[in-house]
Amino acid sequence: MRRRTDTSAPSTNLTVFDGRQFRTPAAWKAAFAEFLAARAAWSQEHDGAQLPPREVNGGCPFDWSRFRKSVPD
Repeated sequence: MRRRTDTSAPSTNLTVFDGRQFRTPAAWKAAFAEFLAARAAWSQEHDGAQLPPREVNGGCPFDWSRFRKSVPD
């Protein structure tokens, strides 16, 4: 494992959100909100420095519960 030499540079945890591991929309949204909060906290701690644009790997999973079965039983 390599250590970052420039401690002022943001970690990749603040630039890339990996949402592929979350299987439900609720879990994905909660993790994404936490990711955004961590980005905001980092920016505030660094005198408002702007982070690079965020990247999202794996979109929010499809929420099947929003749809009703349309075929009669």
